[in-house]
Amino acid sequence: MNCEQTRECLSEYVDGEIQNPVEKAEIEAHLAVCGACREALARARKFTTTVIQTVGPLRPKEGFKDRVMARVKSRSRRASKAAIPGGESATYPLWPWALGAALVAAAGIAILLGGRVPPIGSIGRNPNMLKIYRYEGGEWREVPVSARIPAGARVEVAGGEPVPAIELENGRLVLQGPANVSLLAREEAIVAVFSSAGRAFFATSGKAGRRMEFEAGRVTVRIDADAEGEKAADVTVAPDGTVTCAVRTGAAVLTGPGSQRPVVIAEGFQVSWSQNGPPGKPAAIPPDVFGWALSAR
Repeated sequence: MNCEQTRECLSEYVDGEIQNPVEKAEIEAHLAVCGACREALARARKFTTTVIQTVGPLRPKEGFKDRVMARVKSRSRRASKAAIPGGESATYPLWPWALGAALVAAAGIAILLGGRVPPIGSIGRNPNMLKIYRYEGGEWREVPVSARIPAGARVEVAGGEPVPAIELENGRLVLQGPANVSLLAREEAIVAVFSSAGRAFFATSGKAGRRMEFEAGRVTVRIDADAEGEKAADVTVAPDGTVTCAVRTGAAVLTGPGSQRPVVIAEGFQVSWSQNGPPGKPAAIPPDVFGWALSAR
């Protein structure tokens, strides 16, 4: 059993739902030799314990199930209408992964804090290019754009110029639209989850407390914002879900399908990784890759 297969089973393993002794033995054998998966297991156990101790029994609001099913059916109808002749889809379906992560994070934060969602950052410039959505009452609702952005919020970025910038606690995030990005706060990282194609640039001077992560489907980009020295990287998500990360300063670590080992991108290089893997080979960065984002300073 490899890392990807093991991590897909960790939630069931923590909850004691894996009854097959062979499968359980395979998971435990992999955990015995893989430190990264043991860390993932520890995080899963910590999250489960925190929720159980803090939340207790939960009951959704009346009509929650009906609203969720109505939204699912609505998305399905829109997806079928967007089909292109020949069987291709007009957009790559990244939203199932992103939506699930955003719902869990937004709902979990609101529950644990009694509805008081802390800010994750502030809008640095061009707020008119953004729409902010917050998960309330079983659905995403647009909220007035203010100086503060709550953790768990979904940010919708309009296309065109000028590009908007968001000041996070661990650095500056510049977004190029059109794009939909959910901003999540985890204990060890701030996470930007793409639910559509889009582009982001992140820069930090180091010692920022939490690392920065980008998630697009099955591909994750990690930037260690707590390490010494400046880090800056450009992350582009194509319509087919392919993620390209170009590193200006410092380094970035990518994980995804088709490879059991993470890929480290050094300064001055870029790597592309499709949703089906494996990753491409590192290549030198073309000229002026970062020009669009640096102009936002």
